[in-house]
Amino acid sequence: MLSFLNQAIAEPIASYGYIAIFAIISLESAGVPLPGEMTLIAASVYAGSDDALDIRLVIATAAGAAILGDNIGYWLGRTLGCRVVLKWRHWIGLDQRKLDLGEYLFLRHGGKIIFVGRFVAILRIFAAMLAGINRVPPWRFSLFNVLGGITWAVVFGAGG
Repeated sequence: MLSFLNQAIAEPIASYGYIAIFAIISLESAGVPLPGEMTLIAASVYAGSDDALDIRLVIATAAGAAILGDNIGYWLGRTLGCRVVLKWRHWIGLDQRKLDLGEYLFLRHGGKIIFVGRFVAILRIFAAMLAGINRVPPWRFSLFNVLGGITWAVVFGAGG
């Protein structure tokens, strides 16, 4: 399974380069469960072993994609998320206590959740949308989103 996943990531990177990196990472950041982190690492390894990609552009592409994707997820959560969550909350196991807890955590620790969420696989997919649903102010979301996206791209890009 792992070799299939590696091949599924390596082929688009080799064929489409920065466009594939940007598409996969931005979609993952917007809330689509894709292997964004593995894509960044694979692209970094590819850049280190082949002259087809420049590691600086891989990191810049990943940071830009992460930031843009998170912004899309945030605005989806802010505009549509509350209605969807309230309508389907009994199906996804959310009672009023859990909704209140989420709102409290994002009001009190929203910046930390947004920044650290970039480094946690499952949270990375949903953090931006949850920040939008819980009405984190746009300026605060943007600040921690940019800091988290750049830091994540540098750490995993340079690590790869």
